[in-house]
Amino acid sequence: MHELIKLLAEVRPLRDPVLLASFAGRGGSSATAAVQYLVDHWHALPVAEIDEQESFDFTVRRPHVRIEHGERMLTWPSNKIYVASPTILGTPRSSARDFILLPGMEPHLRWQSFCDAVTDLAKALGFTSAVVLGSRAGSVPHTRPVPFRLTTTDPEFTRLFDQQEPTVPNYEGPTGLQTVIALHLQAAGLRVASLSAMTPFYLSLDPNPQAISAIAQAIDGAFGTATGLEDLDAQLSEVDTAAEEALQESPQLRAAVASMEQQIDWTRGAQPKPGAEPAATELPAGSEVVAELEQFLREQRGGGTSSSS
Repeated sequence: MHELIKLLAEVRPLRDPVLLASFAGRGGSSATAAVQYLVDHWHALPVAEIDEQESFDFTVRRPHVRIEHGERMLTWPSNKIYVASPTILGTPRSSARDFILLPGMEPHLRWQSFCDAVTDLAKALGFTSAVVLGSRAGSVPHTRPVPFRLTTTDPEFTRLFDQQEPTVPNYEGPTGLQTVIALHLQAAGLRVASLSAMTPFYLSLDPNPQAISAIAQAIDGAFGTATGLEDLDAQLSEVDTAAEEALQESPQLRAAVASMEQQIDWTRGAQPKPGAEPAATELPAGSEVVAELEQFLREQRGGGTSSSS
């Protein structure tokens, strides 16, 4: 086992396990929160962790102090690995395969060693496929289902996520751990897919409960698992209420959301509602809408008010 891996428990033989991993970093924490949600609701058990002393700069990501039973306790940044056997949708039976869950934090140090450690873990636990989850803000409206971007060269993942068309990115430049570890695992011979959820850039929510819910549903749809989402209902309702209040206060935001709704509906082939007027002719160009909205948000922040919370 790699030197960075610390075993926490003996692992029983696993059934065709798949890794679900995400790493909170500069791109936000919604996907990591989604994997943590699966950890909690699938009753996953911790089996290993990656040495935090070798992974983090604690002047950048500091430990947290909390009060527990009257005592002050420290929580250090960590990357724990869990094993779960969730139930199958519509049945009390467990899934035919096991899941390895890594709701991680992007390390500051030794990225290559970190990736080597995860690869060694793959050999030790016997998983040959992985889905690396991510999330990012984009020009999408909160009133539509969360869109995803699937990146893979494996047709099996295209089948599993049958609502997603795989993409082959042509981006060149600095990148995050989601890409680095996906390429590292793929080079080691594993079947790998990257699945990223896009959330509205005008909602300053991190993590975003809409993304958490959408990612959990995407995993359920792909692997036939059953994840209860009731614990997110109150948060989702608060998002809708806050967003609608912001829409009422800002003509710029209403125009931007309407424009984004049209764009995503056109992309998905949706037809306009009967009797609905074509708003496209009444809206400014997309770049103009976004520029006006960004200016509006800057003004709101400068005045101490946020329309997106």
